[in-house]
Amino acid sequence: MLVNEIAREIENKLLRASRMKIIIEWSLVITNLMLEIASSVFDQISSAHKPLYALVAMSMSLLSCLLCIIDLLHKGRVERVVWKWTWPIPWFHYQTQRSNRFGSFPEMLGLVCALCQTTITAVNYSFITRRDDTPIKFSVWPIMFALGLLCTLLIKRSR
Repeated sequence: MLVNEIAREIENKLLRASRMKIIIEWSLVITNLMLEIASSVFDQISSAHKPLYALVAMSMSLLSCLLCIIDLLHKGRVERVVWKWTWPIPWFHYQTQRSNRFGSFPEMLGLVCALCQTTITAVNYSFITRRDDTPIKFSVWPIMFALGLLCTLLIKRSR
């Protein structure tokens, strides 16, 4: 009787932890998508006469980049990755699997896209504050990537 109660309690804790992980994962992906869309819209409507929109776009892009980093930090903490100095590139590795590096290709590509979008919006903001014409008017790749992450998550969860 006592063993059954302990087993049910452990099972309930595991289910709650699994639900929380799914909620965090979904909320980060959806928030990132919304921020990328809003950032692109504000970047598009910004001009030398409306520098506040460029500042909002840059802020949203930076927030999206921070969310991507927080997502990776959360996954690394949950999966207990360790830093290993391996040739040719030192990186984070899973403790249990020797050859597997932490982070999938979409996750690393998402980080690169978020960093690039933040750089692009910062460059646009600097041009707008100087009352110059911006060299880059619209970048659709971060939105496309965020949609791709959302679709990947949908496919992964439907299995």
